[in-house]
Amino acid sequence: MKKLTQLWPVLLSCGLILGACRPSSGGGAEDTDPNAKPLITKNPTTEGTKKSAGDDKAAPKSSACQDMTDTWYECIFEENPHALSLTGSPVLGAREPLVTIQMFWSVFCPECSLMLSGIFPEMLAKNPDDVQLQLAALPSFAHPVDVEVMETAYEIRAQKGDEAFWKFLQAVHKRPESLYILERQLAGPARAEAMKTFEQRCNEPQLKALVNLFRLCDKPGIDCKGFKSCVQEHYAALNDGRPVPEAKGETPTCAEITAKRFDCIMKDYVFDIPVDASPQLGSADAPATLVVFSDFECPYCGQLGQDLAKLHKKIGAKLRIVFKQYPLPYHKDGQLAARLGVAIFAKKGSAEFFKFHDAVFGNQEKLSRDWLITLAAKHGFKADEAAAVIDSRDRVEAIDNDRMLGDLLRVNGTPTAFLNGVHIKTGKIEQMEKIVQAEVDRVEKAFARNDRKNLYARIAQTGRANLRELAKASGADLKLLDAALKARKHKKAIEDERAIGSTTCTEMPCLFINGKKITSDPRPLMPRFFDEARFAMEAGIGRGQLLAHLTGLKNLIQTLVADAALQGTEVFDFVAACNKPTGAWTNLMPSFLACSGASKNCAQFRRCVVQKNPK
Repeated sequence: MKKLTQLWPVLLSCGLILGACRPSSGGGAEDTDPNAKPLITKNPTTEGTKKSAGDDKAAPKSSACQDMTDTWYECIFEENPHALSLTGSPVLGAREPLVTIQMFWSVFCPECSLMLSGIFPEMLAKNPDDVQLQLAALPSFAHPVDVEVMETAYEIRAQKGDEAFWKFLQAVHKRPESLYILERQLAGPARAEAMKTFEQRCNEPQLKALVNLFRLCDKPGIDCKGFKSCVQEHYAALNDGRPVPEAKGETPTCAEITAKRFDCIMKDYVFDIPVDASPQLGSADAPATLVVFSDFECPYCGQLGQDLAKLHKKIGAKLRIVFKQYPLPYHKDGQLAARLGVAIFAKKGSAEFFKFHDAVFGNQEKLSRDWLITLAAKHGFKADEAAAVIDSRDRVEAIDNDRMLGDLLRVNGTPTAFLNGVHIKTGKIEQMEKIVQAEVDRVEKAFARNDRKNLYARIAQTGRANLRELAKASGADLKLLDAALKARKHKKAIEDERAIGSTTCTEMPCLFINGKKITSDPRPLMPRFFDEARFAMEAGIGRGQLLAHLTGLKNLIQTLVADAALQGTEVFDFVAACNKPTGAWTNLMPSFLACSGASKNCAQFRRCVVQKNPK
């Protein structure tokens, strides 16, 4: 699905990260199996296949077979539908629908926000008697506010019904980042430095498109709210690939934009970063909490790790350091160290973890699998135990959660640090010491000596006040809500839905239409699903039984071919099988070709082929 991009992370990029390891463009950190190959392919691999004498002069391909394969291959071999039991989940729309949409949602899913705020309301409005929406929770656990929103939503549903649940969820997804990001005005030396950096970067080529929007929207008499609205509108157009006009000339200049619009454009963002489940050095009562996303193989992280150990000894109880695992995809030894670090923390706690942390960062040149196994002995692990941890291919939930959290906070390199929730530059330790000391002084001035318990939660973890305001606006009884949250009243319902989603969902949003998993905008696909439902009704299936019937259907090839070897376990060239059909394909390929041009969607193609090949 199309990625949505918010404007605020782009504005955050106007800051500078002086030294950092950057992720490669290759994607996630998980290894892939180099031997894995698709079982059935449109065009087969020739690797390991013996050529006959005449193979070098390949016969021309049939354009009809190629066209049919390109158009209908996915329909013929599509994944079988899923019969998802979401009978207790929130429901909107028709009682006996032709089309049932089931979606697993999370607060931290931008496409879920798009679905809930725009696409689903449009679909329900167009088809009020024929479309039903079922929503199920699938928390990411990257941030505790995800579960808190879900439990709040389910309590609102218990008090007010499905419509109130729906409206609350739409309100949440209008600005989900407001639940974990507090926006405040820059002030003092930080503002002066940021203004200087902003004016300098304003002229850089990579910000040209963004600065063009500032120039377009800097109209006489327009206030900050109107300016921001204008920029967001044009930015959304850029995101969607729609044309945006060019400002005439380079006016206002970067200096003028900075002077007139800086306070409207740039804010101080305070991120609500959960820390309780992470290794930490220091007390929750410390005036300064420094959260560091780090990678054991990154040399900049190694230097920062050693510097922070010295800084913590110098500042003492006034500084708490929290470590977040963010191993980069191409740092294989860093990933192994992360696995071992998680195991040491789970078994021995924070103090032992930071001994491991200091040992690795102090000896990065030695970092390897064998060295880690030797090091593990000093932290309570036998060689075979350490090897089992390091060599395991199982996912590590703590690493996944830290990585998801980092992605949520737009971490784009390591090390990345947040001081009391505010992103700071990681460079020379002397500069960091000044920043940390200034924050300590600020907090100690703001809180009396006898009022400094659990300071980090009171300073940085404030976004959930917005959640309470949304709950209040929904009309919920807040006393009943507080009691439900304290008792974890809806925990089981959410866990049950998560158990279903975790077995079927590999990415978010996780969307099913009449049981079929969908990975694109569902709107263009609706005619296919309406046709499927109507064909089933013509065969005598009642509206109330449609979902059960449709989710029980096999894909087209499994419906038509009795030979299990041809249902998805044999690698072969489908175009070649069409050109020279043998066996079961002898009767099927002509019907595939005949139905190819006469069908507009998969449902019509399927019906046409089945009618030509009755059992």
